[in-house]
Amino acid sequence: MNSYLYFCEVLNQLLLYFRKDLRQDTRSLAGISSVLLFLVGSAFIAEKCFEDIHAVGWIALFWILYLFAAISLTTHIFSKERSSSGIATYIYNKSLLFYLGKLLYMVFCLLLLGALLTLLLSLFFDSPVQDWTYFIGCLGLTTLGLSALLTFTGMIGGYVTGNQLATAIMIIPLSIPFLLVAVRCSIYALGLVVNTDMTSDFLILTSISILAIGVSILLLPFLWKA
Repeated sequence: MNSYLYFCEVLNQLLLYFRKDLRQDTRSLAGISSVLLFLVGSAFIAEKCFEDIHAVGWIALFWILYLFAAISLTTHIFSKERSSSGIATYIYNKSLLFYLGKLLYMVFCLLLLGALLTLLLSLFFDSPVQDWTYFIGCLGLTTLGLSALLTFTGMIGGYVTGNQLATAIMIIPLSIPFLLVAVRCSIYALGLVVNTDMTSDFLILTSISILAIGVSILLLPFLWKA
């Protein structure tokens, strides 16, 4: 019974963090609007430049736009933490719950970002995806691991002068393992590779995502003390 009550308390706290971030972002749409303009503008320019694009090029364009839009979204979300209210949040809340609440919100935002980007590229170009189950699974796993990485680096960059540059410098090298495996897994969804065991690549992507969450949680106390 005590375990159930504790679980309910933790869940309520996570949902509280989630609703707080969602309410703040819906009040100030400047950061979200800039990300949307970046995606629409990039997709439009790519369509005018290439007119038609190969399946592998479609996947490459998707992950490049996804990464830089995710970085921009992260700097917007964590820029609020430099304010006095953000500092008070760090002081009066438990580090793990705060991190998991931010992680939950980042996963939500990046899933929406991935869905919107897929829709945009499918409108400007014919979608080459043949197996949506593999593509959605790959996007979900990559989003989970990348969200953990972005959340942790965003918490660090939020207290650094010029946090946008600091976040970008930290996240781009760390995201390379995710993107390399994500591109390989995405190619399976295009139907270009047949008679190949894709289980190992998906296991690697899952392992990297779990590792990113685990390492972030282990390093979190040191960041919190700082």
